[in-house]
Amino acid sequence: MAVRFAPPPLPTARLVVRLFRQTEFALLTNWHSGVACQGIDESELARSGARSILRCMKSLSALAPRATRLLPLLVLASLAVINQPRPLVAAEVATEFSKPVIDIGIVVGDTVKSVEFYTEAIGFKEVPGFKVSGERAAEIGLTDNQPADIRVFVLGEGNLATRIKLMSFPGVKAKMPDQKFIHSTLGVSYLTLYVTDMNVALKRLEKQNIKLLGKTPVDLGGGTYITVLHDPDGNFIELVGPKKN
Repeated sequence: MAVRFAPPPLPTARLVVRLFRQTEFALLTNWHSGVACQGIDESELARSGARSILRCMKSLSALAPRATRLLPLLVLASLAVINQPRPLVAAEVATEFSKPVIDIGIVVGDTVKSVEFYTEAIGFKEVPGFKVSGERAAEIGLTDNQPADIRVFVLGEGNLATRIKLMSFPGVKAKMPDQKFIHSTLGVSYLTLYVTDMNVALKRLEKQNIKLLGKTPVDLGGGTYITVLHDPDGNFIELVGPKKN
């Protein structure tokens, strides 16, 4: 049997403010996250927003019956949220591309070490990968008849999640670039990953005995920090996010 705990009584004014903020947050989340996804049905966004309003209205009626006369005000104020100018997103600007994100392919020296690093130390999740025959790889122009066994890892869920593709070629002696600093070699120099909690990220790195570079984490201002490290092949990784002191 489920046990329900009644919330503590709140003054009517505080309750209305709290419920309005919940409704506003729900509407903004539905609206902006939906717009950022291609092919979203905006009528479904409206229905989802309406459901959010109804939930808050029911809560208000149950917790403060005397405040029901304020429901019209709550509804009007909440609906005003979705009339705010919405920001332009990549899907609306770069219409010639089918996805506003890119996949990154990384050739590694030791697949086992790299998989452990990107999953355990960083937090990527492995998803089904794929194989490419030597003949096909040569046809595409990526290798000289070297087959590729590609393992894929994602940050987040859905079609717009960042993906990295790890692959190794045991029969080929690849050259290591000079990666002492990001300016030591031309080309792609580092990956920047944005985290929601730098403290959690640092604990994960510490558990895996990952050495941090420079004096990081360094305060960038406004409570945002940057942490820099190397992956097993010396590639630079930046983590950016809030950190509690």
